[in-house]
Amino acid sequence: MENIIKFTCDWIEQEIEIVSEQDLEALNRWRSRLITMNLIGALPNGIGFGNISYRVDDISFVITGSQTGHIADLTKENLSLVSEYNIHKNYLKCYGKTRASSESLSHAAFYLSNSKITAVIHIHDKKTWAQNLNRVPTTSCSALYGSSELAESIMHLLSSEGYHPSVPIIMGGHPEGIILGGFSLDDAGKNILRFYNKIRSKNETR
Repeated sequence: MENIIKFTCDWIEQEIEIVSEQDLEALNRWRSRLITMNLIGALPNGIGFGNISYRVDDISFVITGSQTGHIADLTKENLSLVSEYNIHKNYLKCYGKTRASSESLSHAAFYLSNSKITAVIHIHDKKTWAQNLNRVPTTSCSALYGSSELAESIMHLLSSEGYHPSVPIIMGGHPEGIILGGFSLDDAGKNILRFYNKIRSKNETR
């Protein structure tokens, strides 16, 4: 969930100007779609789940902030710019009016693994998670959410021969957690829909 930051985080609390209106519109458009599908949002106790990010340059990326799942439409103040990170040292530096998501290192794993990936979406779905556990690429069950071990496990899967970022990764040690990448925000969003359409088709043929 979004309430526990497990990495060492240097957070510089200041407004970020790098977010364009076009990127914000695309992020909110897909986020709204995923909220409707109950794949991103907040629990009754207010704890948020799910997040979206997009690449800014070779290293930096913008990600939805911690504890923003309950907000319908995000503004720049609800986003965080991750400017530095070290997965192995469990370290991250970010800027923004809100702190970066607790799953930021998992997103960083995608950007480090493939320079063509420019967007990452992390969703929660208990039923789909359970149905696909170890049936599609799955991280180590001992790698808990928000940990460097989970990010390292994701990187291991991403480096596997034949892996494509459109293929969802089941987060074995993070019940409900599913994550995938794309070559744009639109591509990542369509990859989510394609995954769920495939699941629906399988269920209908049973």
